[in-house]
Amino acid sequence: MRPKLVEFNPNSAEFRVDRSGSFRTLRDQGPAYLAPDATTLVLSRYEDVVAAATEWEVFSSALFGDAPPLEILNLFDPPAHAELKSKLSQAYSAQRILALEPEIRSIARSLIGAFAANGSADFVRQFVRPFTTRVMGVLLGFSDEQAAQCQKLSDAALLSNDGLMPFVPLIQELIADHRDAQRNDLMTALLRPGGAQGDALSEGAILAFCWGIILGNNCTTMDAIANGIHLLASSPEQWQEVAKNPALVPQAFEEMMRCEPPTHNSQRVTTKEAVISGVTIPKGTPVLLMWGAANLDERKFEDPDRFNIHRPNDRHVALGWGTHFCIGAVLAYMEARVAFEELLAAFPRVRVVGEPERIPSDWQWGLESLVLEFHK
Repeated sequence: MRPKLVEFNPNSAEFRVDRSGSFRTLRDQGPAYLAPDATTLVLSRYEDVVAAATEWEVFSSALFGDAPPLEILNLFDPPAHAELKSKLSQAYSAQRILALEPEIRSIARSLIGAFAANGSADFVRQFVRPFTTRVMGVLLGFSDEQAAQCQKLSDAALLSNDGLMPFVPLIQELIADHRDAQRNDLMTALLRPGGAQGDALSEGAILAFCWGIILGNNCTTMDAIANGIHLLASSPEQWQEVAKNPALVPQAFEEMMRCEPPTHNSQRVTTKEAVISGVTIPKGTPVLLMWGAANLDERKFEDPDRFNIHRPNDRHVALGWGTHFCIGAVLAYMEARVAFEELLAAFPRVRVVGEPERIPSDWQWGLESLVLEFHK
């Protein structure tokens, strides 16, 4: 079977108004679709997306072959991917990340205290955005001024194809500051030799990894928390329930990620001819794995469009799947948990004011503005 050609524009007003309906149309019209460029195949059903994400030998992340222009983790397949991830994980360990919780909680409380007496606030601009930016700065060792500059560069990156290059001077400055310093932080750990043979990370790998952390916090984690606040605030009974029982925060955040993950898709390329749900995919075909659509597939999730904080965790794909499951997941979950625990403790009742403003993006699903009224 040959795939159909389907119009799909995540920047359209129709998509922003009815994202679930747009994804449902994709899933129901056929198992695989050609994007408007007539060369990229789109997979949108949960079973197909997970199958492709699992079969990395066929659906490859090595979009630039064995020697990508940048040493970005997500541009490698095993075994090179496993080797680079192992080196990075020795520095970027769960223990190191979780040790930052008191400082991250202090940041959240400080930001909340700045507007707590006002009766209303733009929770994206006054809380989420500065929160994730400052956490990124603490993690990497940037000053507040440098972290703010990273946020400006992240905003610009969404509107351009400049990639890593605008960030290089800032990251190189940070590397230089840490070369001879005896510090117990992430950058110092990244600069140490690691691995079984004592192999050090190249500067290119460190640059690419730091770039990923910057964008991960300033874009995807920021969007995940902002989307979650909007979902929970739009369901006042569930907001109040979680406020009364903060132990529900982790489960509620899983449901937020399922309903509105911060990115729509990831790209792969086929290394040989493949068949997905009866559709033949030629070798060398660019493939988009639509995480957002898969997370709302009624073939996997009962009543998928309903936000339900008590839904069992049936393994959403908001953070990827398999080999390329997000390396930053521990940090993202910890940031979100702290953010929601502090917000819900401070504001047990909230109300959405007006319509939130969405970020225009082909791949990102996030908010520029979300105004809430709140009561003690």
